Amino acid sequence: MLASATSESLLHCHPDTPCPAVTSIKATIGWKQGRALTVVYTLNGAVDLLRVPPRQSIRRTDGLWQHTCFELFIAAQNDAEYYEFNFSPSGEWAAYGFRNYRDGGAIDSDDLEPNIASCQQEC
Repeated sequence: MLASATSESLLHCHPDTPCPAVTSIKATIGWKQGRALTVVYTLNGAVDLLRVPPRQSIRRTDGLWQHTCFELFIAAQNDAEYYEFNFSPSGEWAAYGFRNYRDGGAIDSDDLEPNIASCQQEC
């Protein structure tokens, strides 16, 4: 049986796209028994200055990486193949599989529908 595991990282804005409204972003990733991956992003700052998209039905869509979303990249160490997941506070999401840097496309699987929740203040 697999044991539960959790990892936490403090993320930084890309130097080419700073955002003075964001003071910090923390990502916590947990792997639970039963093959469930949990990712929690905690954003601190002047959230009222951000353009957070309104809540919608959870649905798959492309292009989220171009605006408000949290991204998750998963790869094996020393392997060019990787997966990219985009999660928006709106409930929209996307999943991609790549053989090499940007060499691939959307993952078409009904098994991937995530449970996306967002809140302001303490959840």
